[in-house]
Amino acid sequence: MIGYLASAYPTISHTFIRREVTALRERGLQIRTFSIRRPPADAPLSQTDRREEAQTWYLQPAAPGSTLAAHWRELLRGPRRYAQALGIALRNRPPGARAALWSLFYFAEGAILADSLRSAGIRHLHVHFAHAAADVARVACFLSGIPWSLMLHGTADYEYPAVLTLADKLRAARFTACASWFVRAQALRAIPPEL
Repeated sequence: MIGYLASAYPTISHTFIRREVTALRERGLQIRTFSIRRPPADAPLSQTDRREEAQTWYLQPAAPGSTLAAHWRELLRGPRRYAQALGIALRNRPPGARAALWSLFYFAEGAILADSLRSAGIRHLHVHFAHAAADVARVACFLSGIPWSLMLHGTADYEYPAVLTLADKLRAARFTACASWFVRAQALRAIPPEL
C-alpha cells in the first residue's frame, strides 16, 4: 500500500493530488491518504473532495493520549533511532527560535505518522511539496524505515526558507520527481549529480 501525505488535504489548490490519487486507485493501486491538517469546515469542497476527506487520516488535532502512546511505541522500538530522529528534526530547519519550535512539532507529528504508517501497512510514502509535510515525512520515514519520495512543483519548493533544507530532503528521499525541467534544474543546484 502507498501512502500520500499533504499539509492540508483535500483542498481546492490540491485538486491535482486528488486526481492523481484517484487515477492510481483506478489502476488498481491501494492508496491511503494522510494529511497534517483538515481543510476548514467551510472550505468550498466538491462532493468528491468530501468523500476523500472522510477517508483521509489526519495528524491534527492529535489527542494527547494517542500522541504520547505513539511516541512511547517509537521510543521502545528504538531509543537510538528515536533520538536520531529528534536530531534530524532539530538540525534540518531554518535558523531561529520559531523554526526550532516548529521542528519539535514536526518531530511530534512524525512519530504519530510513523506509528500510523506501520498500522496501515504502508510500504512507501509520497509527498507533494518540500514544506511541512516533507519535514514530517522525513522524520516518520526515518523512524519507520519506510521509504519516501518527494514531488517538487515550483518556486515555493526552492525559495527561502524551503531552500535551506531542500538538499537534506532530496538526499533523504528515495527519489524526487519534478514538475518541469526548470524545477529539476533548481533541485540539481541544491544537490548536483555525482560525476
